[in-house]
Order: sequence, then structure tokens, then C-alpha cells
Amino acid sequence: MPPRALYVEGSASALALLGRLPERGLSVVGSRDPLPRTIQLVRSWITEISRRKNLIIVSGLARGADSAAHEAAIASGLPTIAILGTPLNDSLGAQREALRARILAAGGLVISERKDGERTQAWHFRQRNRFLGACVRAVLVVEAAESSGTLNTARWAFDHHVPVFASPCVPGDPRLAGNQKLLDERCAQPFWGPHNLDFAWFEFKRGSELVYGAAADTPEARLLAQAAALTQERGGFALAELVDRALAAGWQPGPLFEWVEARLDDGLLLRSGALLSARRA
Repeated sequence: MPPRALYVEGSASALALLGRLPERGLSVVGSRDPLPRTIQLVRSWITEISRRKNLIIVSGLARGADSAAHEAAIASGLPTIAILGTPLNDSLGAQREALRARILAAGGLVISERKDGERTQAWHFRQRNRFLGACVRAVLVVEAAESSGTLNTARWAFDHHVPVFASPCVPGDPRLAGNQKLLDERCAQPFWGPHNLDFAWFEFKRGSELVYGAAADTPEARLLAQAAALTQERGGFALAELVDRALAAGWQPGPLFEWVEARLDDGLLLRSGALLSARRA
């Protein structure tokens, strides 16, 4: 159910971010008391993402993982949106108020469905989670315990066919038991690094053009020949199968997905639902 109203804090130019959320939004969600390594991973992942594509980092402005995501987005020059479960005029505490000001100064937005003066209820945060989960292109769960409210966001995304990614963990680790639950129940795909997001964003690019040689013995030509062989054998193949073969042959994830997108653009690879096929050049 869409929100009845949105109360928005930010500049007039920043309002355009809302229209870009369904295609460019990445929700990053996790524990309010995360492990130090989780904070470091969030920072490094968002830094790498910023080099690949201008996504919008979305989170809930809670302490911990949410704040780390907003801070990393600002530091990396990515726009960021904070979605609150409380009214905009509620005080968030000194540290989070300072972060809120930085989000706005960097051209981001702070939004809420709750009108000023409304008394906050526990279910308001669950309702907020549907926005975090269903109005973006993908959701990344960085750390969640088994009973974490973060899982509510992931469920909203999964139910609305939004790709969910979760950091794998050592089996039995209670701090990431929620991540493991999502993976075990196939509600999320394992997230090892930003290259995994290429399954949700074909258009990820590193900003440089690749030159494709015409010789039959180039890596590009060999990969296209494998795609043609798979097409001839089965009529089509899953992207993951081509990725496995390419990585085994020494491709790096970024150039690989850039190559896939270029071949889709020039028609040498064709997409039909979840399957790809190749046609001869």
C-alpha cells in the first residue's frame, strides 16, 4: 500500500531523487549495534559502488549500520535518502541530528509518512520498512540477528520482487543469524561485494569504454563463442552460468558485466525473461 502522504525535508532540486528511487535506489539496512567489521565493510562497499554507478543510498537514519550507510554515501559523493519512522519534527539526538543536517547539506532528503506532532507507535517503524524494502531497485542486508526488524524490510522487498542481498556469515553466528535465515530460505542472494549487484543493475559501468577486438582469439570472442554454444545446445542460458564460466576464465566482475551490457545493446546477446541467448554477429 503506498503512503497516503509524504512529509519531505530537503531542497527543491533534491525532490527529483524520489522519482529515481525505483531504478537507482539501494536500501542498506542492518543492526543498530553492528560489529566493527560490518561498519568497515559498509564503508568500503559504498565507496566502490560510487566508482561504478551513481546510485541513491537509502536507509533509516538509525544509529549503527544505517548511519554508516548515510555517512559513506556522503563521503563518496552519492545522494542519500533517510526514511524515518517518526515525524520530521521529532528530535533524533545530537549525533543523528548532525548527520541529518549533513544529508540535507549534501543534497539528500529526509522523509516520513508521519505528520508533525503525531505520537510514534511501534508499528510505524514496520510500516516505514515497507518503503525501505519496496520502493528501491535492491536491498542490501549487512547485519541482522534472527529477530531483527531488518528482516521485515527484507520480507517487504522479497514479496514485491525486489532483489535482496545479504552478507554471508559463519554458521551459528548469532549477530548475523538473520542474514543466514534469509539465505537459507532463498529470500536473499549472498553478497560478497558490489559486483553482486550487477545482477540487479546491468548498466553498472566503471566509466571507461572497453575495446572489443575482432580477432577470434580475444577473451571477448571466446566468451561470445561459449554463449553461442550454450544457445545451440539448450536454446538459452542463465546469466549466472555465463558469469561462472567467465570468472573461471579470468574475467573481473566489473568488465564482465560491462561486456554483457554492451552485447545486449548491440544485439549479440538477447534477453528473454530470465534467460539469455546469443546470435551470430
